[in-house]
Parts: sequence; C-alpha cells; structure tokens
Amino acid sequence: MNPLKSIIEGTLQPDGPLVLDEAPNLPPGRVKVVVRGNVSDKALSPEFFQMMEEIWSAQQSRGHVPQSADALETERRNFLDK
Repeated sequence: MNPLKSIIEGTLQPDGPLVLDEAPNLPPGRVKVVVRGNVSDKALSPEFFQMMEEIWSAQQSRGHVPQSADALETERRNFLDK
C-alpha cells in the first residue's frame, strides 16, 4: 500500500463528526478525506428484493414494458449531447 494512502472504514455521526474504526498509519499533518457511503446491508436484504419484486409485479400488471438497452443508450447519448 502507498505509504501516503490509508483506507479505513468509519461511521459518519448525525451531527457531522467522522469516527474511524482504527487510527490511520500516516504521519501527523493535513490530510485529504474522501467520504463514500457503503452499500448498506438493508439494500441487499431479502426485504429489499421482496419490495422490488412487488414493484416489478405491479408494473407488469399495469402493462409496463421496460425500455430496451438500445433505447436507453440512445436516450443517454441524446441527453449528453444537449
């Protein structure tokens, strides 16, 4: 690992402070912090997939037909060209 880079997980508190799971192995001084949320366990839970199945079923019962990959790509390109 790069001696000037340390990847550590932590918890962002509701009022803003970040609590790291461990101390970084870096020398004291200024640092740059990039905060990225982790995919929560809830998003991968059976309840999440059950909810998605209910949504998909309701869409299908209303006759919804999802766009094709080609149609989505065309729409994406048109959006980027604006």
